[in-house]
Amino acid sequence: MSRFQSLALLAALLLGGGPTAGHAVAACWQESDLVDPCWETTFESISIYWSPPGGAADRPCRVQYRRSFLEPWRDGQELWFDPRDGADPFAPPAASRLQYRGSIVGLEPGAAYDVLLTLDPGGVEESATFTCRTWDEEFPVSDTTFLARHSRQPYLISAGGSPEGYRLYTRDPANAYAAIDLYDYAAQRNPGAACVRVEASYVILRELVLHGGRHGVELADGVHDVVIEYCDISGWGQEDTVHTYAYGLDHGAISTDLVTWDTNFDNRRFIIQRNRIHHPRWDSTYWEEFPEGGHDEDHPRGPLAIYLRNTGGNHVIRYNEIFSDSTRMFFDILTGGSNYSDYGFPGADSDIYQNRLADCWDDAIEAEGGGVNVRIWENYIDRSQTMIALATTSIGPLYVFRNVAAGSRKQPGTLPAEESNAGVFVKLGNGCNNFDSYPDNCTDFYGNGRIYLYHNTTLQPEIVCNGLPQAVLGRGVAHDVVNQNSNRGPVFNLVSRNNIFQVREPARQWAFHSRADDDTTTAPPGQENHYDYDLCSGDITELEALGEHLLWGLDDCDYQPDYDPANDPEAGIIWLAEGAAGQDDGCLLPGFNDDFSGAAPDRGAGERAGAALEYGRYAELSGSGHFPPLLPRIDLARHQR
Repeated sequence: MSRFQSLALLAALLLGGGPTAGHAVAACWQESDLVDPCWETTFESISIYWSPPGGAADRPCRVQYRRSFLEPWRDGQELWFDPRDGADPFAPPAASRLQYRGSIVGLEPGAAYDVLLTLDPGGVEESATFTCRTWDEEFPVSDTTFLARHSRQPYLISAGGSPEGYRLYTRDPANAYAAIDLYDYAAQRNPGAACVRVEASYVILRELVLHGGRHGVELADGVHDVVIEYCDISGWGQEDTVHTYAYGLDHGAISTDLVTWDTNFDNRRFIIQRNRIHHPRWDSTYWEEFPEGGHDEDHPRGPLAIYLRNTGGNHVIRYNEIFSDSTRMFFDILTGGSNYSDYGFPGADSDIYQNRLADCWDDAIEAEGGGVNVRIWENYIDRSQTMIALATTSIGPLYVFRNVAAGSRKQPGTLPAEESNAGVFVKLGNGCNNFDSYPDNCTDFYGNGRIYLYHNTTLQPEIVCNGLPQAVLGRGVAHDVVNQNSNRGPVFNLVSRNNIFQVREPARQWAFHSRADDDTTTAPPGQENHYDYDLCSGDITELEALGEHLLWGLDDCDYQPDYDPANDPEAGIIWLAEGAAGQDDGCLLPGFNDDFSGAAPDRGAGERAGAALEYGRYAELSGSGHFPPLLPRIDLARHQR
């Protein structure tokens, strides 16, 4: 262990409290020559980066971890070795080439962990150890500012705190709420101000009702370590006055500064949790609503929920409820950019989990860009065109696990929708440094970072097989499940395990579609896609590596999941019937499903007889004695456009 590691270990053990405690180096993904491991933490995850001299694709890197000095060693998933070098057109930045990367998940907040990395075989065994600390869920507060019970003026935050003590902005305990309502601010249809603009770091916004304005919360360039929790945000946005239709501009309820579109890696560690974000002021256009206008009008445009563009990452977005209705749809829900880049949204070392998301015409979660040690899990997504967009994932690895996809549509209409009116569960794709035709006019290529799909479930409406109803769950993702984005393929480096992927018409739709039908490109060595232990219907692109445990068919009744009749997906109960195909016959994924019951893990998002999935503002609060406040809702009926 190096002197640097020893000092970091001591700091991790001694420091408690906020999210910055125990960090080894800022922005590991940008660091070069990491002979010693570098790590970043969140509440429940550890990101690991390591570039030992003896690293190679044929030398697996074993991961073991334990609660320091208290528990036996546990196995985590092996780190992925990125074999891409400068000769690969999709090579990541130089700092990320020929490097081991990966994550440990499912950890306890505020705990110290020992981590042991071991390379073998292929020569002299190499190992490294470090100790780090996950973030504490209690934030130290040194100063508190009480906001007025009701205000119609924008609020600027210019005073922040420090790692030892955040500055809290919240309601006066004597008041039921603190509301800022800019819906009719200065009688403008296009208010340029946000309800709250944050220009300081180490700030907590808690229990605020924010209505109207360009944004609910605007985060200025350079600010970091901001917590937004227990807030109610609605009615934000500006009218698009450039086009001929009355829809909203691409403004987020929570947004980084729209003035700067370049990278701002100082924007780090935003924690957005237990908020209710709903009913923007303006509607979004839907796909092909205005096809005569080219890309700008053929593609949806309109309000967003959370928009973080090209930040330094290390964010956590969890336990939120984000929704609207058919008259005020979102364009995207969780998003940012740049899609074809090495950064993008949400940024490296970030977690998005246990949110309840609904009502958008494009991407519910648009996690596109670098995708390096990004983890997306246990989200419930409904009434959205694309559930999770990953075009591109240029660095990786990116983990998508135990998410539930309910209803999908890209245009108005009833659900379940006909095939042409539905979207996909995961959108894949590679890209250029521009939007020119791919790949002929590319000068820089982005894509082919490692993606893991584990234990996800797509729900479908009832069908009848052999006279018996099957899959009585939700409205359905009625198109392809995993699909590359039009001409943006082929996509490599995808690993899929233990999912339940169902399509509406298996003979016509895709379970896995990673390339154009006539594309015969061979994956570079070590970058092949591989699917196994999934229970799925629909076609699979040729040339993919299919494992012998894949349960897969093209007939309507081939491998339809047999669910427990007591299931309630919205309440988190998605169990296969006892003895059904896929029950107790999945594969072990160290760190991801060690807590299975029975002979083996179940396929899909749920584990029979296991704990129910939890999503939304009340997730993980049972028995804690802490519950989100009952914030008032602004009466939307009195606000007309």
